[in-house]
Amino acid sequence: MRRNTFVLSNCIQIPKIGLGTYQMSGVQCKEAVTAALNAGYRHIDTAIYYSNHKNVAEAIRNYSREELFITSKIPPYKQGYENAMKATLDSLKELNTDYLDLMLIHWPGVAGYDPNDPGQVNERHGTWLWKIYTIRVN
Repeated sequence: MRRNTFVLSNCIQIPKIGLGTYQMSGVQCKEAVTAALNAGYRHIDTAIYYSNHKNVAEAIRNYSREELFITSKIPPYKQGYENAMKATLDSLKELNTDYLDLMLIHWPGVAGYDPNDPGQVNERHGTWLWKIYTIRVN
């Protein structure tokens, strides 16, 4: 029997195929997500940096949240505990959902800063402390 999902180390199932929404916005994004969902996709990948959460929300509104797997990403300029928490809450609001299945740290560092600088290390550590079902570095 073929499985359509991978099982992560925390027992969360992630669909093997997902739609990435990078460089999509407006009607194009909504239509692409809608077409993907109609074709059977259940994993939608978006990010704060893409500025298309609201377009994704429009496309997924007629689907049961439990049948979808939604991934978003925290950008480098939103690192640190408080910033990551706010970014996650903003994403939830824009996507019109109560939870995210996967929140990635979109490039875990800030351009122009030494990644080994103690302040940067603390910011990254703080980002990872926020409570999310599954967190990975992208």
